[in-house]
Amino acid sequence: MLGVWIAAAAISILIILAFIKANLRICHPNEILVFSGKKRKLKDGTVVGYRYIKGGRGLKIPIVESVTRLPLTTVPIELELSGALTNGIIPVNIQAMANVKIAGSEEEGLSNALERFLGRNLNDVSQIARENLEGSLRGVLATLTPEEANSKRLEFAEKVATEARADLQKLGLVLDTFKIQHLSDSEGYLDAIGRKKNAEVIKEAKIVEANAEAEARQVAAEAKKKGSVAESEAEMNIVEADNKLQVLRADLAADTNRAEAKASVAREIAKVE
Repeated sequence: MLGVWIAAAAISILIILAFIKANLRICHPNEILVFSGKKRKLKDGTVVGYRYIKGGRGLKIPIVESVTRLPLTTVPIELELSGALTNGIIPVNIQAMANVKIAGSEEEGLSNALERFLGRNLNDVSQIARENLEGSLRGVLATLTPEEANSKRLEFAEKVATEARADLQKLGLVLDTFKIQHLSDSEGYLDAIGRKKNAEVIKEAKIVEANAEAEARQVAAEAKKKGSVAESEAEMNIVEADNKLQVLRADLAADTNRAEAKASVAREIAKVE
């Protein structure tokens, strides 16, 4: 009898292990496991027919539930637009790069992603995201002049990303990064603008240089003028001092002559007496 119980227990354990093995699902960090078939309520009260886990493991209810893997892998998207119109009605060509992925939480729009992408591959995700990004890119570009789009690429890219994120979230997608890599036009408009700006910069530099040289010459001339004036004043002072010296010498000579004359007269008088 004991042997029967042991055998039954062993069989039960084997059945349980087999059940667990058959229905246990492991969820990797870069995916979400969706168990479809059983109803549950979301935080907002909405009733849905699925549950999901992100990372870890879960047991599938046999017959009632089916399990689908939803990848959260980043999808790189290269964008190339030809002849996209700007605010100045000038067509330009743009190359851009974006990274998107399926939303991994309710806040990011996971419910929308489950409705649209469950059971679909990443190529479908890439195509849908590309169409939305191209629409946002064209929309923002139409509000900018070619010069603004080319010279303020970071602001341009941020505007596109802001607009695209709102649209992508409605689809259950998250935009990680968006960058404008290259912008040009077939008519040579941007090249002409660039040459014009370079010419203006060179012209301004030459004007500044010429003004600096003129100012330097003016300073030198003023210094030379001041030097000449000082030299002339010095010469005049010398001449004036020399004249005064000549007058003084003449006065001294006259005084000397008068003194000698008086002395001579005195001698003559003395002789007569």
